[in-house]
Amino acid sequence: MENYIFFIGGSGARVYRSLLHSAASGILKTQEISVLMIDADKTNKANDECIQLYRIYKNIFNTMTKQEQHTNIFSCNINMYSTDILSPINENVYSLQQSIGSADEDRIRMLKALYTKKEREQNLEGGFYAHPNIGCVFFFDFHSQEFEKCLKKIDEQLKNNKEVSIALVGSIFGGTGAAGIPTLHKLIFNRLKDNPNLAKLNLGGIFLTPYFKVGEKCMENSENIPVHMEEFYFNTYEALQYYQNNTNMQFGSIYLIGQGHLDIVNNKYADSGVNQDNKAHIVELYAALAIDRFFSEPAEKGIYGLIRSKELNWMSFPCSSDRSILALADFARTHAFMVSEIYPYVYKTNKSLREKAMKWGIMIPQWYAVYQINEQPVRREMNIMRQYSAKLIQWLYWFNSTYDSDLNLVMDRNIKLFGNILEDVYTVSQSYNNESNVTEESESLLKVIRDKFNTFVDTANNIEYVLDKVGVIASLAGESVKGFGVLGLLVKIASLVSKQK
Repeated sequence: MENYIFFIGGSGARVYRSLLHSAASGILKTQEISVLMIDADKTNKANDECIQLYRIYKNIFNTMTKQEQHTNIFSCNINMYSTDILSPINENVYSLQQSIGSADEDRIRMLKALYTKKEREQNLEGGFYAHPNIGCVFFFDFHSQEFEKCLKKIDEQLKNNKEVSIALVGSIFGGTGAAGIPTLHKLIFNRLKDNPNLAKLNLGGIFLTPYFKVGEKCMENSENIPVHMEEFYFNTYEALQYYQNNTNMQFGSIYLIGQGHLDIVNNKYADSGVNQDNKAHIVELYAALAIDRFFSEPAEKGIYGLIRSKELNWMSFPCSSDRSILALADFARTHAFMVSEIYPYVYKTNKSLREKAMKWGIMIPQWYAVYQINEQPVRREMNIMRQYSAKLIQWLYWFNSTYDSDLNLVMDRNIKLFGNILEDVYTVSQSYNNESNVTEESESLLKVIRDKFNTFVDTANNIEYVLDKVGVIASLAGESVKGFGVLGLLVKIASLVSKQK
């Protein structure tokens, strides 16, 4: 089975972020995926975050593969056809008015009849601002060398009698996703319709319905065409009607993911660009798991929904595999251990003291020598892993937090999985993400983390877990893993953590 995902728009990118973390934690059944990202707003913060996270993930995956480490974590081979964001907007054509030009009077009259002056003249480098009626014009003429290269490979794989699954992922209530999904569907089928093995193509739609909002007062300062949140549900209804009534929309499976309660995901409104830094939301993780469900169950046909009247939470977490939420919790504990025990020792313990201890064989955890942490290549690996730990903990912290009435980010008591300790681990992980920026606050929190570590929660059950005891076990790791460096140490700790129940 060959698996492809086209992530479309800002919501698509945020689902990709959750897919990468899910793959890292080992909760996916899917073991190989090819990816393209498509968005008119190429500078969206979510796009940049995904590219950074992908590079970190790929580095760790390649190193583990080279070391022949057999583990569930970081085991899914994810490949991007291009780390550039593919845009439906052609170079030097940034508005509807420019796309029509001034020569065709009939088309100009039609444009004026269908679009307001603001819509016609809006610079669209920042996306389509929840106006799919604008986006569809640009997607209709979508051309991309990388996209065509990808479709050519799919065409060849089908001709070679391989089964291929393609997932189109995005929101159906905004602009880019709502406009891009049906148009890309048409482009795919037009390109592959003459393939003799077209029946071996599985096309799935992972559609996000409304789940977030922004403050009304924030939007008043925007100079762009307005985003009307009250139209999100209308846009969703119209999109679903279109898919139902259009016989050309041949999706084998459709997964609808969303919630009736709209959460604020940013304390500073931005409708595009690097300032649109929406925090991760659990709906995006559910969508990532729906992708895995689609790939692992290709014979499953129909429309499936996971839309709650209030909000999605950990208690209704879907089991995409037999590992599911327990594996994610174990993975979180593994990195909490790295953040609170491993990174502080490596970066804060005086180097000369450590060298003396190593010389005399005392005062040093055995793991430091066994995993060759003092060697430069291993230190480089540790820097990469430390960056990943910070991103993972932040991702989990975002899931378990909400904005209060003053738009301050606080732990959400209704959906938190890991207890208040997650906030402490988050503070320390962000500090250790930059070696030169270790604060006194983070140092004092390390003791707090150790004292509170047994408050971690899996679903509704407390798990007794003593961090220092696991540290002792980890320090006694055998010589059989020598040479595997920090990734070997990570795998060993992950294995130990999964057995501490």
